[in-house]
Amino acid sequence: MVEDLDFERIVVSRNPASTRARQGHRVLDRLQEVFAGRLHQVDTSEDERTNVERLAELLRAGDVVVPVGGDSTVTQAAGSVALRRDLGKLPLLPLPFGHANQLALMLNSWFQYRRPVQILRRGKTVPIHPLLFSYPERPAEEARLALFTIGIGLTGRAALRFDAPSFRTNRISSVPLLRKVPETVAVARALRETRPFSVDGRRRIEVLIANGPRVAKHGRFGVGLPLQSFALFELADKRPSTLVPVFARFVVQSVQPAEVRSDASLTLSIEPIDGEAIFAQFDGHPFVVEPGEIVITRVADPLYAVTTRRSLYADAEMAGT
Repeated sequence: MVEDLDFERIVVSRNPASTRARQGHRVLDRLQEVFAGRLHQVDTSEDERTNVERLAELLRAGDVVVPVGGDSTVTQAAGSVALRRDLGKLPLLPLPFGHANQLALMLNSWFQYRRPVQILRRGKTVPIHPLLFSYPERPAEEARLALFTIGIGLTGRAALRFDAPSFRTNRISSVPLLRKVPETVAVARALRETRPFSVDGRRRIEVLIANGPRVAKHGRFGVGLPLQSFALFELADKRPSTLVPVFARFVVQSVQPAEVRSDASLTLSIEPIDGEAIFAQFDGHPFVVEPGEIVITRVADPLYAVTTRRSLYADAEMAGT
């Protein structure tokens, strides 16, 4: 369902340690000037759970939530909104002033983020159903919410490198045209470090679950998944014949899924082969997977995001029919 954006307050969750924090601060100054007295800001810390809970306590009905930073900042803000479903719709408008911000780039163009006032004035809200990573019979607090992807293996190792202080403080990493250099180095090192693990008895170096047709696309490049589905990508080894076709499709943002699933959940049994830790990531945020069974589901009740892209309006209307 597509609806006009209507809000009383702008609640900003800002990552002061992001790679483009200085640029983000200038944009926030402009928002403060235009929406005087209606903008409330909270800075994130290194404690993910504290960030989620602190922002959730601040929220109230009529807010639009504006995470300023990268993928992790957006995911934490989404977690806060999910905790406050009692307040009704609290739309997300992520501003991409971190290393990477997939949701922001899908929702609006880079040019528009230089003038986010216009997005707040003209944008509409569309529903998004996140993915949920959880362990059976484990506390709900250990579940992880992902708007775009959950990856186990290579992407987890790469996310760990992207999250390292040495990468975040690299001046080149904050320059859009040059940051591909340290990114490529980080991915190459992650590939070298990645060790195989067992997925339901199959040897793999990567398992990637990409969410739905809207959130599994970047910019204007569509993946072509059926509505209300997710795609499962798997890499069995590091041979060039295996890796080159996959990386080539990722470069042009036209990924073809190995397997499309329209059911509500996916259960996997993950075990180490060589005894080493298995790294994973949700929307670029790294964590260690404990051996055993994991469950990945699509959240039934949607969150909402602010967009000016008419193609996404059409996607949302189709999803509602």
